[in-house]
Amino acid sequence: MSQYPPLATELGAPLHGGDPYLPSVPLLNLLKRPYYIEGGYRGRHLKIYNFTRGSGKNSSPYHAVRVTLNRSTDLTFKLGVEGFFSKIGKAVGMQDIQTGDPAFDETFVVKCNDTGFVHGALLPEIRQSLLSVQQRFPRRFGSISLNGAWVGPKDNVIHYEHSGHLRHDGDRQRAAALAPALNDLADAIEAYATI
Repeated sequence: MSQYPPLATELGAPLHGGDPYLPSVPLLNLLKRPYYIEGGYRGRHLKIYNFTRGSGKNSSPYHAVRVTLNRSTDLTFKLGVEGFFSKIGKAVGMQDIQTGDPAFDETFVVKCNDTGFVHGALLPEIRQSLLSVQQRFPRRFGSISLNGAWVGPKDNVIHYEHSGHLRHDGDRQRAAALAPALNDLADAIEAYATI
């Protein structure tokens, strides 16, 4: 059973998919389009979906939560969990930006083209919201990016991606918790852009 319908209901966002690829061929009605959530959410465009990386035996399932900004920005931003590779990166000079919040800085690595944003607009409420999602679902935390990394240049989308499939309850719950957190982050980015 797909986890999309309860997730769409919980977020109050439109659910798409689940219909047959070829409705005119009854024998193939078991082949259904994948579910995804896409549409308006708290004044922004939200999309939550599964995808795969690789092909054949080397493919891995992922899911994404995307929130589109309502105004353009040149800000680039990436946030991920402190881990082995980020520690190696720091050792060779790839420093992350510290927020001054010890719990947040111990947990996350932040890269941004504007340190003023990290210090001025990554508000304590947003940091706490992201920390609480990571603490609630400590198994893994994916990465959050804006204008780069996974989604392409200057598309003004905050993009979270994580390995795994939304059919798993924990992944669904994490996506539900991230949607409002990413929306709040989009508000802060847009407010910062007007300063």
